[in-house]
Formats: sequence, C-alpha cells, structure tokens
Amino acid sequence: MSSRRYDGVVLGGGPAGVATALALVEQGARILIVEGSHYEAARIGETLSPALAGPLRRLRLRETFEATGPLASFGIRSAWGSGHLRDRSYVFDPRGMGWHVDRRRLDAALAATAEARGAVVWRGQRCAFSHRSAGRWSLTLTDGVTTHEVFADVVVDATGRRASFARRRSNGRVIHDRLVAIVACLAGPHFRSQDAGPALVEAVEEGWWYSSAVPGDRLVLALMTDADLHPRAAISDLSYWTHQLGHRVSCWPTPPACWAAMAPVGSRSATRRPRMTLCRVMVCSVP
Repeated sequence: MSSRRYDGVVLGGGPAGVATALALVEQGARILIVEGSHYEAARIGETLSPALAGPLRRLRLRETFEATGPLASFGIRSAWGSGHLRDRSYVFDPRGMGWHVDRRRLDAALAATAEARGAVVWRGQRCAFSHRSAGRWSLTLTDGVTTHEVFADVVVDATGRRASFARRRSNGRVIHDRLVAIVACLAGPHFRSQDAGPALVEAVEEGWWYSSAVPGDRLVLALMTDADLHPRAAISDLSYWTHQLGHRVSCWPTPPACWAAMAPVGSRSATRRPRMTLCRVMVCSVP
C-alpha cells in the first residue's frame, strides 16, 4: 500500500468538488480529487441558470465549458396551477442566458482542466476508511484491487447526496419528506438540438414534470413526486411511465404518440436508498 501527502483531499469529482479544488490550487495548495467513476455514466443536473456566468469567470472555466457544446437556454416555461404556459425569459437578466448541458461530458472536462492546472485526479477510486490523528487526516482509498493511504490537512466531502465521508463521521441526514425523482433520457430525431427551446415545468396532481433538451439530440424528462404515490415495481417499468406521459402531460411540444415508440437501451439506479430519494435513469431511443 503506497502513501502520499496532500494539503487537501476533495472526495467527489463533480462541479462542486472540482470548483473547490481549483480555488485551492490557485492558492498554491496541493490537492487530490477522488472520483468514484470514470465519468462513463449519465448524470443528472443538466439545466444551468445565468448565475453560472460568475463562477465560470472567477475560475477561468468559460473556455472549458463552451468546448463541451452546451445548448443556449433563453428561459423557462411553466404551467403551475393552470394549464396555461407562462414564460420566464432570461432576456432581461444582466448575466446573460442559461444553458442545457451534457453533465457527463461537462464533469469529465472540468476534472481534466483541474488536472491540467495542477490538481491530482484519481478516477475510479473510493474512500474505504478514514481517521484523524495529530491534526491530520488519513484516508484509505481503493479501486477494488489496489489500496493507497493518503494524508491531508483538510478533507472536503463533495460526494453529493450520498455524503459518504460525512455520514461515516456520524453526521446523519435530516429527512424532510419522501420526494423522489424519476428521470428518463430520450434520444432520437424528435429531439433535435436546434429545437432545444426553454426548459419546461408542469405541475400535476402527483408533483411536477420537468423537461430539458441536452446536447446530442436528446431530451431529459423527470417526474418529481412522492415515493408513496407510485407502486415500487412501477418505478422500473417503462410502460408505466409512457402511460403517465401520454395522459398527464398537456404542454409538452412532442406529441404523446411518440412516447409509445420508446424502447429502453439501458438503465441504472443512482441510489440504493429509495426511502429518501430515488433517481432512476432510463436511457431510451425514439425512432
């Protein structure tokens, strides 16, 4: 088992983790980013508001961001409390437009930029054990085969809702309700990038639907709802969700008839704890 020393270790190689690492590297710190994946799977969180302009400028990431091919978003359309669409335009926002992005591509590009600027990035690694002694953290990292011990003055937990490091240190969750997100990524000529348009939000009895175009002629659909409102087995049943779309969504630009042509090409569960939050990613192809 090899060992190395850093000023700080950032657990999680998403935007929050990379932004933290870049800020520390610019102050001369030696930083290790530990990312559990190789950025190979779909990621959720594709609609970005004009507020992103400030962090991109401060962290000098505009060029990296634009190289990932984001789609411009000029606002949000919503039907909330009625069947009528209301527009919230970014035209009058002094920060400019928003964006629809491919999060997998963006996160990978941000990590590569951090690496180029001096951060060390370990992909496919997780923290298996940690303890603090004499004012310094000791972390045991593994890829399932090889184990490394690293030491750091500071550890940043940027692992998202898993909060893997914080929970291991006995910092429990605060649970407010059983909100879940069921997410589908649709691909096909129906979702041409040039027809991206604004993000769409529509309130329904069970919660609300959300839709956003992403690069690569794809559309992300999400239903935000309560776990108690849907049968557990239905969460993984594509036909159940095509039925919901065809009968519940009234303001989507794509005709409901096209949902019947959806065929799953892969899926993954983003969490093993559906009691609190479930994010189910269904990647589909529409002829």
